[in-house]
Amino acid sequence: SIEASTAVEDVLEANRRVEAIQNRMQKAEKQLLKLWEENCTIRKTLKQKKREKRVLVREVKQLQQSMEDMKKQLEASKHLPPISSKAVDDEGQMADTMIGSDEERLIIELE
Repeated sequence: SIEASTAVEDVLEANRRVEAIQNRMQKAEKQLLKLWEENCTIRKTLKQKKREKRVLVREVKQLQQSMEDMKKQLEASKHLPPISSKAVDDEGQMADTMIGSDEERLIIELE
């Protein structure tokens, strides 16, 4: 009789442990599903951002080429010396313009 009651208590304790483990497992599965969905969303967003970046890089390169073409046309039409990609400020110092190194840095960063 004592052995039977001990066995019943052991079985009940085991059932409580199983139930607790199943509850933890369900919570873990819910969390896993949430993380999976977040991961999918982030991947989709990253893919879109990469596409947008490629488009922007292409556009910047096209704009740079258009700028160079326009400079050449202007030089040819006015028979002037080549236009510098640097601008002289009030103090006589050379300052970068978007045509020079800033554009190159932008292209490198975007790539």
